Amino acid sequence: MSSIRKSLSRSLLGSGSQKRIRKSASTQSMTEAMRNELTGKRSKKSRKRLRWRTKYDSLTPQQVKHFAEYDQKKLPLKYKYKELENILVTLTSIYENGEIRIKKDGYTSFDLEKAIEKVDHALRMHKNFKAREKLKWEHWDKKQQARNKVALEKMQTIVPKKLKSMTEEQLSKKFNLDLARRFHRQPCFRMYHMPLEETSKLHPSDLKHRYYFNGLDITEMRALYEATTGLKKDWRKKLRDKLFEMTTKEKDGTLEDRDRENPAYKSTRTIDDVKNKSAASKRPSYMRPAVTKNEVEMEQVWKARERRASTNTVVVERKNSLTYTDEEEREIAELAVKALEMIDNTDINEDNPEFQETLRRLSAFSSTLSDTSDYDLDDIDSNSIGSESDYDCEDYPI
Repeated sequence: MSSIRKSLSRSLLGSGSQKRIRKSASTQSMTEAMRNELTGKRSKKSRKRLRWRTKYDSLTPQQVKHFAEYDQKKLPLKYKYKELENILVTLTSIYENGEIRIKKDGYTSFDLEKAIEKVDHALRMHKNFKAREKLKWEHWDKKQQARNKVALEKMQTIVPKKLKSMTEEQLSKKFNLDLARRFHRQPCFRMYHMPLEETSKLHPSDLKHRYYFNGLDITEMRALYEATTGLKKDWRKKLRDKLFEMTTKEKDGTLEDRDRENPAYKSTRTIDDVKNKSAASKRPSYMRPAVTKNEVEMEQVWKARERRASTNTVVVERKNSLTYTDEEEREIAELAVKALEMIDNTDINEDNPEFQETLRRLSAFSSTLSDTSDYDLDDIDSNSIGSESDYDCEDYPI
């Protein structure tokens, strides 16, 4: 009788069905297992396997491999939701004063910004966000006010009061050529001696396009922010945001030398140097010093080496991952809002080791869900996704 069963199963059933029968033989008879396999009566675990297999029966081997790799990435997705919920709940257990912000580190900055983007959006939509934001800027203004006043007094002694009526040649007699051009060509330096009544009459478009503050170092930015105290316009808010970013970099030790002090203050160029250089460039070619081709090439090589040495490049390997679907984004957003409601008015200190560990977990969470995939998550039924142990590689060879 056993030989008949074996031959019958070998002829009617495939290799995968035979393995399922052998697995279920411990709880039921072999005949009943064969009958269930032929009639389609399978366990819940077997039905998941069958759906996974029949889904790819009509595909080519290359397509089967492509979607099988996709399933391998999709499997841990439901566990990521639980992990994110635990991460957000972990934030509620931190009760030290401070602020949520991400350090500009080449190794972790991109991943952390990606991971906390949705949490930040939910935070801004919170009902108490405006009140907390107002208290935050008031605290920051009080903390920076003393240094801003010192910077303003310093710049008022350097920049002349009649800067608006002075020419570049007049300024070059008092300052070096680079600094004279800087004061003359950037009108925002005039605001150091400008009263608030005159500043408040400036049109927003003039503030944006004429009194721009791009390229100022941190001392000049502090002085400009203090000189425009009481100005209730968007221009000053942008100035405050830029100054906040520079003070944060100064605190972290990542502020560039150019932003710490502009090179124009250390320049020794005069207008006579420029005149002599322009006169030398007008000489005929036979009067100029000869430069060989090899000297030019070597100079280019050395400049390229200096540029490479001055830049710190970080190579980060990133794994392929999947994007969120609309349903998954809603679910994660709900978790974020739920956790943020628990946080409410609690501030988080970035130096807290528990918060740093949470950021590392957020980075690990986002590393597999940041890139864009070529296929849609809706193509596969989420109910058919089980644990990794549900898929037997021996049953479904690729």
